[in-house]
Amino acid sequence: MKKRTKILSILLALMLTATLVPTALVQVFASDYEWEDTASPDEPKYVPELTLIEITKAPDNTTVERNYNNGQDYVWADDLMYGLEMLLTFDDGTTYNYSYYEDFDTPQCFYENGIAEKYDYDIDIIDLKINEADEDGFINNLPLGETEITYQLLGCTATQKITVLENEYVLNPITKLELTKLPDKEFSAPYVTGDHSKENESNSIAYNMKGAEITLYRKNGEKEVIAFSKGIYNGYDDDGNAFSPYVYWVDPNADPIQSSVKDLGNYRATVRFLGITDLTLEFSVKNTGTGDNPATPGEVITPSNPSSTVPTSSQGGTSSTSDTTTKDTVSSNNRSNGAVATGNVAVSAILLSVLLLAAGVMAVIGRKKQLF
Repeated sequence: MKKRTKILSILLALMLTATLVPTALVQVFASDYEWEDTASPDEPKYVPELTLIEITKAPDNTTVERNYNNGQDYVWADDLMYGLEMLLTFDDGTTYNYSYYEDFDTPQCFYENGIAEKYDYDIDIIDLKINEADEDGFINNLPLGETEITYQLLGCTATQKITVLENEYVLNPITKLELTKLPDKEFSAPYVTGDHSKENESNSIAYNMKGAEITLYRKNGEKEVIAFSKGIYNGYDDDGNAFSPYVYWVDPNADPIQSSVKDLGNYRATVRFLGITDLTLEFSVKNTGTGDNPATPGEVITPSNPSSTVPTSSQGGTSSTSDTTTKDTVSSNNRSNGAVATGNVAVSAILLSVLLLAAGVMAVIGRKKQLF
């Protein structure tokens, strides 16, 4: 009986040790190394507020021409952004030199000082904009002559004087269109309206205008040549006909204009130039199907509406492709504090206690064999 009592006493002592040692070790390590509560939240980072924007360099273009869309005049907001520079001042005394060429719509400092994150990277809030522009980027019905526009960024504003001129195609309208060069492609099958298959697109004149040239004659006798190059835009209008790609002036330094080519079937199509004239030109192309002789270079083709001279382009004429880098996708900043995790001392102390307990039990079992 005394032997059993002694064994039980030893077991109780070992169990008491197993419960006390982890607590003691944790307290010792916590005292020696001054542990901090890793679960406590970090102090919130102060996000400065923008208090002032000042224009330090006017945009490259402060003189712009009117454009026309369904009889309504407008100018592009983007034309009044390129080259713009500003000094941004924040409530903590810091400043930032904003450049549209380097920063685009959102100042880069917004991603560094927490402003972008504060507003969930919402470009409708953090992007620079012109108050007079609508959601499509049009500034409508600006008066001719000198006027003023307002830049806005996070509620701060700055004004800029600009000059609006009448569109040159209104002052000197187009009076005649002439097909001077046919498309390079020789078509082997007619286009079928509404069929959006790849095979049918290969039969579309609208998608195969490369090589064609059309000459525009102006009221004062001047003429300009529109040369069709490889397309950079494909799409369909409401009735299923294909829109042609953009086309470019022969002069590589000139701005592109947009055309719309509609397939009529039977190797024929119409072309018009959006935003500069409502004249429409109908023409035939080279083909192996009908044997018809299409218009040859140099032959003047009478426009379908030669009396019309004022630009009244359709809605499609206002669509354009921008080279500005969108910033719709923004990566969140790494929120790590740079510390490297090396393990938990308390866990190590508990494991050590378990090992000591196991060793004690094995010793008791060995001792029990000797006692009995």
